[in-house]
Amino acid sequence: MKIRNGFVSNSSSSSFVILGYLFKNQDIDPEVCEKLCEDRKIHCQAGSDGGLKDDEFFVGVDLCTFDECCGVEEKRIPFFEIKKYIENIDKVLADYNLMPQGEAQVITGNRVC
Repeated sequence: MKIRNGFVSNSSSSSFVILGYLFKNQDIDPEVCEKLCEDRKIHCQAGSDGGLKDDEFFVGVDLCTFDECCGVEEKRIPFFEIKKYIENIDKVLADYNLMPQGEAQVITGNRVC
């Protein structure tokens, strides 16, 4: 058992596993990203959030999220479902004339809430 002596922060964090595509910040309009999130339930995340570089922007779907107070959302996702997620993301990106710079990726990280 660990015992912490000293300052203990009251901040919380949330970890994530997301599937989708990376863009450079300048390649995607923030208004388009808002529309993707509202209309299509696509997750958009800007750089400097955990797991991304400052100049990166991610468009995709959350596969799993977990935080300090609620724990992890347990999931098993078969590969064919992952392929369906990618096909859906591809269709949405094409509808908005967005062309990813590479293959779909799984990105994990933390962000402070």
